[in-house]
Amino acid sequence: MTAKEFLNRPQHEILFELDRGAKLVIYQYVISIVILTFRRNSPLQFVPADSSPAAKSVPWTLLTFFLGWWGIPFGLIWTPMALYKNLNGGTDVTPAVLAKLRPVASLSFDTAQ
Repeated sequence: MTAKEFLNRPQHEILFELDRGAKLVIYQYVISIVILTFRRNSPLQFVPADSSPAAKSVPWTLLTFFLGWWGIPFGLIWTPMALYKNLNGGTDVTPAVLAKLRPVASLSFDTAQ
């Protein structure tokens, strides 16, 4: 299931899956063409609770591994950084998504006079 399909589900189902341990993750990829190097983020990826975030990074890691090195100098700098980040599970953006999904708790203001 893609993250877009996941986020189109009813809010209570989304919160249930995230509370069970599912994650929303972004991976990095690097593409280089001689003197031009592009470092970008993947689309949001849904990682179920029983799945490894590192396993979901395989397409982005392979893309970076084969096309990232060829730029001088940033291809040689950014490629190992992106590979390290992807193989360690990417960037978990679940808290940011949860903050937007959950209703804002009622705020109490202390009106000391």
